[in-house]
Amino acid sequence: MPAFSGVNVTMQVSCGGNLRQLRMDILDRDLFDPAPHTPENTSWTMHMLSKLDAVLGPGVWDKPVFAVGDESANPAPDSELVRAIRDGKYDALFGKGQLVSQIALDAEKLPPPPPSIEIESVMPIAPISPRLPVYPPIAKAARVEGLVNVTFEISAEGKAEKIVVVDGPQMLRQSVIDGLSGWSFPQSAWGSSGRAAIRFRRHCAAGPS
Repeated sequence: MPAFSGVNVTMQVSCGGNLRQLRMDILDRDLFDPAPHTPENTSWTMHMLSKLDAVLGPGVWDKPVFAVGDESANPAPDSELVRAIRDGKYDALFGKGQLVSQIALDAEKLPPPPPSIEIESVMPIAPISPRLPVYPPIAKAARVEGLVNVTFEISAEGKAEKIVVVDGPQMLRQSVIDGLSGWSFPQSAWGSSGRAAIRFRRHCAAGPS
């Protein structure tokens, strides 16, 4: 809770039709500082805390607004608290430029689909249950995507061999070679040459223009 426990917290309350921000270290001083007489604001502080307890239930000061590790204790997506955050009523608590309301709105957006790999084309004939290449972690981290074109030979046993990359992002090439090396083709394609195009997509949301 307050600065008494070493945590820096500011509380926002409505008072006389205006929003007031109260630093918890001030409340702590009123509540816990040793003094021969009751501090000037202690009575007001205790009165306000008792009113909050009456509205929110006993022990409210020990309950986090957003529980960690317990989704059932978190506010409902359309609760009054969440709506207030979305409407910007708590932006002032975090300082200028923090835009907590926008962070809340962004958090509600569905995440983009995960990165994907697709076989765009294979000639002269489709392989049998082809294994897709793996999206290299280093390529995802470097935000590399694109199309890799390769040529290959189909052996007398129907396996893809002599795989050569024609073009495509350097970080994706070895993954395509490794993936195609496990492809098998129908007997009608044995002994022939082939071409394939593999598309890597990150599906990330577009950045600001």
